[in-house]
Amino acid sequence: MKLKSVLAYSAPLLAIVVAFLVCALILLITGQNPLTAGAALLDGALGSRVRLAESFAKTVPLLLTGLSVAVAFRAGFFNIGADGQFLIGALLATGIATKTALPPKVLLPAAIAGGVIGGMLWALIAGWLKYRRGAPEIITTIMLNYVAVALVAFSLQLPSSPGGVHGWLLETAQSQPQSDVLPHA
Repeated sequence: MKLKSVLAYSAPLLAIVVAFLVCALILLITGQNPLTAGAALLDGALGSRVRLAESFAKTVPLLLTGLSVAVAFRAGFFNIGADGQFLIGALLATGIATKTALPPKVLLPAAIAGGVIGGMLWALIAGWLKYRRGAPEIITTIMLNYVAVALVAFSLQLPSSPGGVHGWLLETAQSQPQSDVLPHA
């Protein structure tokens, strides 16, 4: 039993080692020092508290999105639309956080719940199409990713865009295609 668990862990570890070796080889071929590049990589990701926090801020959504895809795969569905579901959830959570006047103790749970509900409803579209129409979830979730990107872009549209319409989530100053800064709460 122990040998089997060792072998189960050795394949991913071997893949990581091979990936590092391939990267080092590419760096050597291009005339760069792999140790210097590795040190710069570690310093850029972990070199200070701000860099570490930024690394976590970028990593956590990717890990959770990957976990959602793994759960769907385990259930027998090919959910390629996790990006779109993440975007719609983030859009709804940001809308709740920036456009409502909820008290601070309610704001964070409401924004999180809104994000979860937004992502679930976006996934429900593909689920409904598969159940009612037999549409392959791979195709529908990929297509819904593009629709989600377009909805986010529309929500942050500047008034100077064609048609002069501005998005509902656009910052108050309307100078950049971004939302207002999230409240401290």
